[in-house]
Amino acid sequence: LGANEEINISVHGKPKPDVICSNMDLSGPREMIELPDNKPGVSRYILRINGVTSNDLGEHTCSATNKFGSDYKYLTFTLAPSKPEVVSPPYSSHADYYLLGWRSMSKSPMRNATFKIKSYSDDTATEDTRTISLNDPMVARGNTTSDEIQEFWHHLANLAYNSEHTVHIRACNEYACTEFDLQIPDVKFKTLKDSSYKIDPSLLLIPPTASLRAAAFLQGNGSELSKTVSTLFTLLALTFALNL
Repeated sequence: LGANEEINISVHGKPKPDVICSNMDLSGPREMIELPDNKPGVSRYILRINGVTSNDLGEHTCSATNKFGSDYKYLTFTLAPSKPEVVSPPYSSHADYYLLGWRSMSKSPMRNATFKIKSYSDDTATEDTRTISLNDPMVARGNTTSDEIQEFWHHLANLAYNSEHTVHIRACNEYACTEFDLQIPDVKFKTLKDSSYKIDPSLLLIPPTASLRAAAFLQGNGSELSKTVSTLFTLLALTFALNL
């Protein structure tokens, strides 16, 4: 709340459509500005929302209308963080352990995360739910290119060996939480068949180190850190097509 946001809007249509965004307070310092564009049939705008308030939250509609008809796009403003993105490789070099790294975009501090871990072996299935404070000293923070992108690393220990595991993540900041996607796991991996390949217990007494994180990537056959991030107030590119 209180942040300044900009939304990019692109409109395609001939003749030039009229663009209206409803249920938005565009008075005072808030405005929608048309930008110059040399492409025929293309209009570009910036919608500036200065000083976001609770009244701005929820779904909004932008419409583009010309003599051929109308098209609509929907915007949802939320204080919840973006959907967590796992940045650790889908690979475990242990029989009982996985090093989990994930990131989310949030303009407010992240508070906690809940992991729903489902394990499958032969004909058996088990489920374990773990909620962790992100201020816990055993949680390591990763370095990111933006203060809004927050990255965390966790020890997931005491896993069943020779099993396939799926992890679903629910992340919370000081205002709201994401929702579990129970249809698609955030990461899926398999622990080793040989139960003797267990994590060194001494490593679990400290937060995941940079060297341990680097080793996970080397053991993951060179998996690269994903650079795809979602945004909290996404910079939206709205495209309308009205009988070009």
